[in-house]
Amino acid sequence: MMVKFGDLPLTPVNATKINYFVSLCGTFISIFTLLYLGRKTTLIIGLSVITASLALAGGFYWMKMGLPLYICVVNFGFMFSFSMGPVTWLYFGEVLSPKGFGVVVLGLWASSIETVFVMEYLLASEIKLAGTMWYIASWNLLCLIFVIFFIKETKGLTDVQKKNLYS
Repeated sequence: MMVKFGDLPLTPVNATKINYFVSLCGTFISIFTLLYLGRKTTLIIGLSVITASLALAGGFYWMKMGLPLYICVVNFGFMFSFSMGPVTWLYFGEVLSPKGFGVVVLGLWASSIETVFVMEYLLASEIKLAGTMWYIASWNLLCLIFVIFFIKETKGLTDVQKKNLYS
């Protein structure tokens, strides 16, 4: 079955395969960026590109431009696997006690559950997919501002220094 949205001639299976492969590449590249650039810089780069990709994806969906929309979605997957995906788990494990890490994991899963319930209503609302992308891009922009001002770099610190970073 061929899905054609604007100028995107890809089957859903092939589009998914490409997305998974690109996300896997982002994960492997993040290994090196985390070592050489650090966690905070990787997060700033990732959140900047994720925010732009989501905002552009909303615009491309609104303009019914399939190929640029798909490129933004794939870019989002790459950058999430490059930054937010690994850094979240790595950073919290470095700076928090086991009990604190447990609370954060609970919060992350609660956020995932909330997303599952809210997404259906956002997509069915007046804002549709384009507005949903812009809404999520706005939240990512707030996350980017938070990272810039409140997250501290752990690159080059000892384990003891990392655990005492916020005390």
